[in-house]
Amino acid sequence: SAGLILSGKMPHWILTGLVRAFQTLPWLAVYQPQLNGYAAIVASRTSGVRAGDLVPMPIFTGMT
Repeated sequence: SAGLILSGKMPHWILTGLVRAFQTLPWLAVYQPQLNGYAAIVASRTSGVRAGDLVPMPIFTGMT
């Protein structure tokens, strides 16, 4: 039930390649700063999550 959120600056061709490479995951989202802390689902193999849905970005407290 866990998916993957892609985040960070990258060319569109790399983003497209990553979406294709990880298409077997339950869902895949892309972080967009304009969405105020949310990522947009771009691909889903799960019935409860659809493309276009928003998921909150997890908060990272830093590396240990």
